[in-house]
Amino acid sequence: MKEYLEKMLPALRLKIATEEQKEEAKKNFLIKEVNSILYFREEYKGYNFAITDLGIYYELDNRGVLFETLFDRYYKEKKEDVFHLYGTLYISWYEIESINNKYINIKGINYNVFTFLVKGNKKYNIYLTLDSERLGAIFRFILIERVRIKIEQSLSKNNIKEAEMFLKYFEVNREEAIKNEELMRYIDYISLSIKVYEKSNNFYKVAQIYEELEEFKKGDLEAFSKYNKEKEESYRKYIDYFKKLPLRERNIITISDTEKLFRSDHITLLNINQLPAINFPMSRPKVNQTYIAHPYKTDSYLPIESYDYELLYDRMDEFCYILRCLGATSITIETIKKENKEDIKKLNVAVNVGGSKELVEDEDNKKGNIGGEIGVRYKRAANTSLSKYIGLERVQTFNPKRRPYIPNNLIWFPHELRWQHLAQQRLEGGILTYIESVSSSDNQLLKEEEMVDVNAELKMLLLSIKAGVQYEKNIELQQNEEFSFSIKIEFKPMEEFPEETEIIDIMAEEVTQTPIQLTASNDNEARYLEEIHIMLEDDGVIDERERMILERIRERYNITPERARELEAQAIAGQELTSEEKEYLSEYKSSLHDGAISDKERRLLNRLAMALGISEERVKELERNV
Repeated sequence: MKEYLEKMLPALRLKIATEEQKEEAKKNFLIKEVNSILYFREEYKGYNFAITDLGIYYELDNRGVLFETLFDRYYKEKKEDVFHLYGTLYISWYEIESINNKYINIKGINYNVFTFLVKGNKKYNIYLTLDSERLGAIFRFILIERVRIKIEQSLSKNNIKEAEMFLKYFEVNREEAIKNEELMRYIDYISLSIKVYEKSNNFYKVAQIYEELEEFKKGDLEAFSKYNKEKEESYRKYIDYFKKLPLRERNIITISDTEKLFRSDHITLLNINQLPAINFPMSRPKVNQTYIAHPYKTDSYLPIESYDYELLYDRMDEFCYILRCLGATSITIETIKKENKEDIKKLNVAVNVGGSKELVEDEDNKKGNIGGEIGVRYKRAANTSLSKYIGLERVQTFNPKRRPYIPNNLIWFPHELRWQHLAQQRLEGGILTYIESVSSSDNQLLKEEEMVDVNAELKMLLLSIKAGVQYEKNIELQQNEEFSFSIKIEFKPMEEFPEETEIIDIMAEEVTQTPIQLTASNDNEARYLEEIHIMLEDDGVIDERERMILERIRERYNITPERARELEAQAIAGQELTSEEKEYLSEYKSSLHDGAISDKERRLLNRLAMALGISEERVKELERNV
């Protein structure tokens, strides 16, 4: 603090204390260390005042007019102001919480009254005359410097939260700093802010600071270029770190073709030409559109105007996929459209596991209200998402041959207790029919009041980047209509499946995954490949109806047509057996006449596999597909 004061006092045209003044201050205030005294004045108007590297010393002259006036005011007039009349008042720099000042006139003399609020909620007033404005500036600078020291100490200890807390006390407005000729304070604040935000990995904020400096130094080409590069580097770091951020800090993003930066309580603006490694639906992202993160696949983003329908579709898709793996023989969906509390319309929709449906309208629904009304009231995007449920078949039936199991890589299942309970009952063989209800309202991530905030922030964003009037008019986010589904399922009895020795246990918080191994480059491809295998089970071919189902699943999983053909060829190739494999399977099926393989039969089968040149892994795969 001493070095800082030795710079600031001359900068404010206040003279450093002479040796004589230091000795006088030492005698008046009983200060032990003379070298710590930096400023001293013995004021003829009734007070002595000194500044040291640790704090302020102040003493009233009890023979002066100021003392007499204050004595009368605070004792005779019973004023409530707290003031130290007798003896030396010492205020430590590190105990001050705030400083206020006002001007008063006492018997023709103007005083600048500084009120110090210190720890313990105590107040002390000191009355200054000459150089009071400059001394006031010293007081403010000291408070800032004290905070700066605290920030540096917090950063050295890696205590980021404490550093951010102190930074709020240090905050300096650029316009006010320029107006008050305190530009150095602003530069110090900016420098400290960059240190704190870099340490906390808040690279977007760092980029915003450099953008502010870039604007500030527009006339200085060299400085402008420097800050522009720093901004670009900070934004690149933010993009690299994006997926490590807490979801609340990246939940909603707006994509635009601009290098400008914007961040509010809910929204972060991203440049479409430099995006993080995140996923969007097919044909997206689009410029000037806003997206919200999937609650469980947090690297996937959905259009915010229709996200609840998209999540409903995703949830339904996974549930139907699970039902097929659990041995469903029939899945029927009844769709309930809730116009309002008094008006509930129903229509029957049948579904296959991949998502194909057929709309069968009631007499009341033949007017076509469902599609058109959504399109008018809740934007075309929401209608497009919802239309995925208006499909092909009223009821879908299956003839499962594989023993029920829980598939890998499920997204919703670990968070759905009812589904887990159903799976447990199903694997234990105790359930043949089941009804489940799901609703788009279950998937709403934003409350109505949050929607209001997001809309307001979007308008602020558009004004800041001047994205155009058209975007602003077209997007007015609101809660979509609620759609509910009742899903009726029938299962194949467990005794009709071949026996397996492996016991699968489903618990509420932990799912034992299936032993099925799929060779695919990612989760979506693995699930798509699994769908192909299921469709090939019956007759080894994919018929026209199954082809239509696969096409919907392909679109849902964002798999290109070329890659889908490769995966299908891979699955079909897996179905083509050599003469040796056919011979082994024939013997294996003969051994299964009583539903189990004895130890003796297993030894004979192992010898046969070795004689035919079939590996142990291939044997397991062949037997698993029976």
